[in-house]
Amino acid sequence: MPVRLPLGTVHLVHPDGQFVLIKSSQNFSPDPGTEITTFGPDGRESGQLKVGSARKANFITADIVSGTPKQGDRAIMNYLPPKPSSDQAGGEAAQVLE
Repeated sequence: MPVRLPLGTVHLVHPDGQFVLIKSSQNFSPDPGTEITTFGPDGRESGQLKVGSARKANFITADIVSGTPKQGDRAIMNYLPPKPSSDQAGGEAAQVLE
């Protein structure tokens, strides 16, 4: 199940309304194709986006899939954490310490 993580704010909306530039407040870059939801100042959803491949410093591009995000809207990333492998702690193999 995806976890919703704050990503940053919409810094610029392209005049043609095809993509936005997001100023990220995080120290990581989401993978291209990651889904983002934007929210206006009133807390209502304003758009659905998908992360593009272009990025520079803490700016990320995202294609507008639906809605009309505006400059200053909050961007929330839908993050799917990796599943732990059986080699990691918590796997099915139990170790007995004596």
